[in-house]
Amino acid sequence: MEKPYSDKELWSAASTAGLFIGGVAVLYSLITSFIGAHSSESVALNVITAIIQVILWAAKLFGCIFLTGYFIRKFVSAHEGVTRSGAFRFGLATAILAALLYSAYFLVSALYIQPEAMEAAFDTILSSASSLDSNTLNAIENIKDNFPLIGFFSNLIYCFLWGLVLSSIYSHKAVSDNPFESDAQ
Repeated sequence: MEKPYSDKELWSAASTAGLFIGGVAVLYSLITSFIGAHSSESVALNVITAIIQVILWAAKLFGCIFLTGYFIRKFVSAHEGVTRSGAFRFGLATAILAALLYSAYFLVSALYIQPEAMEAAFDTILSSASSLDSNTLNAIENIKDNFPLIGFFSNLIYCFLWGLVLSSIYSHKAVSDNPFESDAQ
């Protein structure tokens, strides 16, 4: 049986969906880094900031879950005859593109936009770890140099695995696999 869509159509639709979903994740990171940069000495203000960041994180999480389902359903409805495996392939393509966008943003942010934030985080770890031996401190220093690359691949794998799970769930929900459907018409 021939596919009701070309690979070009699949990747075109997936790139739009991946750009949108990855853009939501990048926007979340930009907003939370802006909010975090304006912390104060006030405990009450820091609690409010933390609550806002948790609410934004939940909005990003549920927004990305919703958008993944929306784009898979949209792809299935735009191409009559799409199978579950076709919907799953679309979801995987979307997931890898969104993961690449978000991970690339993380890498650029860690290397060029906010390198001082990484330095501050590692300095905090090192200053609070006074009881660690010299080998552990050296290991932390070695990780520090490679952290942007480690973070890039960690985000890429993490986001892709989320997309894999969501694609699996939504591809089964989006495509009706009723063997009696054609007989009823």
